[in-house]
Amino acid sequence: MGKLAIPFIKQLEIVKLRKQGYSIKEIAEKVSVGVGTSGKYCSGIVVSNSGSKRLELRRFPAKMKSLQEKKEALYFSSKIIGKLNKRDLLLIISSLYWGEGTKRELNLINSDPELIKVFVLGLLSLGVNKKSIKVNIRFYTGQDKKELTKYWLNFLGLHALNLVGYEEVHSLGSSNKLKYGMCRVRVEKASYYHKVLLSAISIISSGSSNG
Repeated sequence: MGKLAIPFIKQLEIVKLRKQGYSIKEIAEKVSVGVGTSGKYCSGIVVSNSGSKRLELRRFPAKMKSLQEKKEALYFSSKIIGKLNKRDLLLIISSLYWGEGTKRELNLINSDPELIKVFVLGLLSLGVNKKSIKVNIRFYTGQDKKELTKYWLNFLGLHALNLVGYEEVHSLGSSNKLKYGMCRVRVEKASYYHKVLLSAISIISSGSSNG
């Protein structure tokens, strides 16, 4: 047997309060119904102009709190990290490689431009020659590979000579597409640097096990 509808008088009260700009949670408390029930009867109700202002004012403190927490978190992180040095970059790119790289060769693929950029900068800091860094762009059917290539090369500070090819992926729908496709970074003749990353991963792993 389904749940009985709440009394009509309560339904009217919910509508009235919603138009006045009360939140779903506030209405649930005032009318003594569940939050789900309150949300159900609030659905589709157009809030008045004064009500919209009330809702915005109630949300403002939450937004301010979130911004303040973000500011404090940035300060906290900056204070701990400070200026990145060569050791820090090795730890960072080794950790990235641990999660995203391959074991057979120095090769990493990801869709996050910032992640790829940090990885490339880390490689350069180790002494990898920029000419040795090769990228392959993976794009989805319907995406402009030339625009994607321009974006990745500019963002990573690389040149056309660093591009080695493309890989087209047939997407079932636009919802499956990644905005910038994906970028694979490979380093030519990277046996030594590959061993450096794997060694760093081993050291990190040993250190966390002993901690």
